[in-house]
Amino acid sequence: DNNGQAHELLEDFLKEHPESLKAYYLMCEIFWESKAFDVALELLSNCPKNLSESLPVRMLSGETLLRAGKEEEAVAFFQELLETAGWNNTVAQALARAHETLGHHEKARALYGEIMGACTGCGTRVDPLIKLRYAETSLETGDFSTKTLELFLDLAKEDPTNRLYYYQRASHIYTLQGNERESRRFAAFAQRVAEEGSQAAERGG
Repeated sequence: DNNGQAHELLEDFLKEHPESLKAYYLMCEIFWESKAFDVALELLSNCPKNLSESLPVRMLSGETLLRAGKEEEAVAFFQELLETAGWNNTVAQALARAHETLGHHEKARALYGEIMGACTGCGTRVDPLIKLRYAETSLETGDFSTKTLELFLDLAKEDPTNRLYYYQRASHIYTLQGNERESRRFAAFAQRVAEEGSQAAERGG
């Protein structure tokens, strides 16, 4: 099969280029697809020392734990990485994802909030995905405030391809706030976006 051939080629390539990070990424993807998570972890632990201690390879190990369904281990792994290597948005995002998988929405939300704060602090644009996860975990923790609502409205402007979903979320929050008039207004916006999408699909088809 294709994966088997790719695996053989990559193994040969790694013998010649044992420090190729790209090859480790590709090998892990092959192992993840075939659910050979232990083999992936063994590969990563046996790579050259300067690589095995690098952030990209450690992130691959953490991702392998997550994909293997070992969320508790992944949380401990990413938590230790944050404590030993210092704050890093990528590590914090992976840790938040692991917490979400376990249903620890408060912890995940706190981390997404810190990532947003770090981005704002250094003047970088906040990734819409982080903003979305913060908004979603806010809902999960029972925060139906105007702040949460505004995040979904910001996302509707920043990420117009997913406007339908954000308008539906806004309508839902207004319902929870007891504002049926605004809830209906945003449900109508969502309906309009859905109709425009189906018309565009018909034209395209």
